[in-house]
Amino acid sequence: MLVRELVSRFEQFAPKSWAEPGDPVGLQLGRLDAPVHKVLVTLDVRPEVVAEAIEIGADFIFAHHPMMFRPAKNLDLAIPQNQMYATLLQHHITVYGAHTNLDSAPGGMNDWLATVLGLQQCVGLVPSNGVGATSEIMMGRIGDLSETTTVREFALACKRYFHVDGLRLITHTPEAPVKRVAILGGSGGQFYPAALAKGADVYVTGDV
Repeated sequence: MLVRELVSRFEQFAPKSWAEPGDPVGLQLGRLDAPVHKVLVTLDVRPEVVAEAIEIGADFIFAHHPMMFRPAKNLDLAIPQNQMYATLLQHHITVYGAHTNLDSAPGGMNDWLATVLGLQQCVGLVPSNGVGATSEIMMGRIGDLSETTTVREFALACKRYFHVDGLRLITHTPEAPVKRVAILGGSGGQFYPAALAKGADVYVTGDV
């Protein structure tokens, strides 16, 4: 398969136009007519990830966070990030990033997160600002738990669901009841008012 074929299939699911304005999604490094034999999926593209791709023989890295949020000011290889770009080129590894377009897509990142939490009757949390986004293309999800729990118990459940050793719980009422939950993957602090407006008892996000 060629890179362009893999990218075309993915972008039918989560078009680049659904990304938030200024989010540099899409082909990050490489060429569309390069062959693809093995794909490595990652959150971030770091030197350790590139080393792993080389070790396992991957020639395509699919990343959630774009590798290049800001353009390089020079190509001084003494800078680790620039050396990483050079290493990718030397080993003919293509890098593709799918960020907020994958977050907003129906059946995408936020739906996966909502499913892990067991949320039912989910709807979108905030409208996407992506070009051509419809009412179905939304950032975040909000839905109901099958049974009411408490803030404290819900936080402990999140640790189990997401396989993390710790999390940050911000509350004055750890024993308050929780039924309706909003979730938005990534940096979602600015959308806290939307979660309140839609009746969420708890708001789960990556950064506040």
